[in-house]
Amino acid sequence: MRQDGSRLLACVALLLSLNACSTLPQPPPTTSSLELRAEAIAAELAQIRGLSLKQPVPVGLKDKAGLRDAYHTAIEREWSDHDDGTERAYKLFGLLPEEMMLKSYLLDLYSAQVVGYYDPREAEFFVVEVEEGDSAEQQPELVRSFVLAHELVHALQDQHFDLEAISDRFKRENDRGLATVAVMEGDAMLGASDHLLWQRAGWPTSLVSPVGRRVVGLLSGLADGLGVAGDTPEAQQLRDAPSVVRSELLFAYLHGMRFISAIRAEFGWTGVDGVFRDLPDSTEQILHPERYIDRRDRPATLHLAEPPPGWTPAFSETLGMLTTRVLLEEYLGRWAARAAEGWEGDRYVVWETPDGVALGWLTLWDTGYQAWRFERTYRRLLRRKLPEGQAFAVVRRGPAVAAVQGGSAAEVEAAAIRLLQSRIERSPDDAPVESMLRRWLRWPLSLRRLDRVSELALLGGHLMRLRSHSGGHQLSLLLGWLGRSERTPDRRQLSGALGLLWASSDRNHAYRAGGIWPLLDLHTRDFGSERRADFALLRLPLLGALFSLQQGAGITRAELLRGLVLRVQWGPQLRRGHRVRLLMLPIPGL
Repeated sequence: MRQDGSRLLACVALLLSLNACSTLPQPPPTTSSLELRAEAIAAELAQIRGLSLKQPVPVGLKDKAGLRDAYHTAIEREWSDHDDGTERAYKLFGLLPEEMMLKSYLLDLYSAQVVGYYDPREAEFFVVEVEEGDSAEQQPELVRSFVLAHELVHALQDQHFDLEAISDRFKRENDRGLATVAVMEGDAMLGASDHLLWQRAGWPTSLVSPVGRRVVGLLSGLADGLGVAGDTPEAQQLRDAPSVVRSELLFAYLHGMRFISAIRAEFGWTGVDGVFRDLPDSTEQILHPERYIDRRDRPATLHLAEPPPGWTPAFSETLGMLTTRVLLEEYLGRWAARAAEGWEGDRYVVWETPDGVALGWLTLWDTGYQAWRFERTYRRLLRRKLPEGQAFAVVRRGPAVAAVQGGSAAEVEAAAIRLLQSRIERSPDDAPVESMLRRWLRWPLSLRRLDRVSELALLGGHLMRLRSHSGGHQLSLLLGWLGRSERTPDRRQLSGALGLLWASSDRNHAYRAGGIWPLLDLHTRDFGSERRADFALLRLPLLGALFSLQQGAGITRAELLRGLVLRVQWGPQLRRGHRVRLLMLPIPGL
């Protein structure tokens, strides 16, 4: 069972509504209305996402008590000794308070945050039944539609890629598991955003649409801040959660969406499908999509050396770039999180010792300078975190840094030196670290064959940049101001003259548009068998188009100055067949 469905989805839907028409709160749904709406949304998502719906998805309502029972069953079934080991290690790192019982806490947190979830084990989808007085009682219709679409994308993923099998592969690899969840949630976020904007305003959230770029940019900003807005009890509960819990939850949705958006911009939705077949290796690749797309920066595997005599390994795992950033920021502030850049791999171990417990952590960095920076930063963190007088050691050798806490001064120093003797196994196809000199030498002219694309750049890409692959290309001249061309299997765009001339299309959305700004623009889009079209002539600041013509849903409408001067409507869907307003006043008899 997915345990990460959050009311964050509602916040995102409201953010998207800033770019679409708003809707008033609607009565809570019934099971029958949910089934009908889910069936319609699933069919639309199948077209937008480019994945066929192989079979209908059962949908139903659960009250909060039923949801909590379902979560309790799932957590009891899926919780393992590996989760107990992770909890113990996080407490030693100082990421969780000692008194916290993580399993019970997560049950309470997720039960409060969830508004809908898809269960891949049962291939069923549930929406939480709204109770009287609940903060979700007055949710706008667009929020409910967004949640439905988000979870139905998970259903499409499951039918094509088997989510349960993917999750089971990385149950004992925390960092890679987080990256995998980010792929699932990021895909669902972008697909649901596409659906919402498409239904409300007819704009696909891809690079063919300025609105789409704005939405992805806003959400990327949320990903950088990892903030939680709102004054509801659920939002406050999430703000009060330990940083590591809150950050890992928001990371999956927001950084996951930014990662999937980068993949889609380069390769289209078929490229996103490819990610499910070749999943990222670490949270580093989610945080830095270019380390997955351009040069695959695979983390090194660290085989820890034997501990000192009398010390017994009890648990070992990888912290990863994301959690390393969270740890540094927790104790030293946001500036210190920069010391996690250059992460190349890590491994920590919890040792049972004759005097209690000890924690060892070996980290590997891209360069010696980055290792030195982390060494200084983490030593400062331990001085602040540990009680006065408790011994610790932080030792560096080349790009490796070892840290040990727990035990006497002599013991932790010896254990840290032993950790530096660990065997380090780098991936043979790992991306090489590029020197500053090499970057400067290729600044005037650069021709590179990367893992997934070939790139030609002039003057560092400022004059011209061409990225091409078997499914398309991206070309920009003068950073896109002079001209831009993009093509993927499902999207095309061409623009020039500072963006004044443009044409674009999106196959999955059946969307075509073009124009000469501000003289004229034309948009056409298909909704099933129906085609809708918008034409505008001379768009004026604040006033809108001087003349516009819109056709769709059996109605044609012509306007002067957004209908302030004249509006004429006609078509079979109107009672009289036509309607006229002059200076916003209806004309009798017409």
